[in-house]
Amino acid sequence: MKTAKRALALLLSLMLVLGTAAAGGVSVSALSGSGTADDPYQIESYSDLKEFADIVNGENGKTQNPSACAVLTQDITAEGSDWIPIANSEDYPFTGTFDGQGYKII
Repeated sequence: MKTAKRALALLLSLMLVLGTAAAGGVSVSALSGSGTADDPYQIESYSDLKEFADIVNGENGKTQNPSACAVLTQDITAEGSDWIPIANSEDYPFTGTFDGQGYKII
């Protein structure tokens, strides 16, 4: 009986953790890289670029990191999108790096 109670308690704890993550309590990134100078985020699509902006700006459930680093891995088309500039606050200027590697954001 004790084993069954422990298993139930463990299952409930796991459900609580997963529920918190699903509710936005844990920010998960689809970007490759860790955002550091040695391991920058790899931007290969408009959605990656938008997620990077969310990280730098601290929006859409992302923890703000104005010192995040990124590199473009190909040309990105942002034309006609609802683009929000990276580092859109004077209080938290962008202090990271963004290496275009010769690619363009159109």
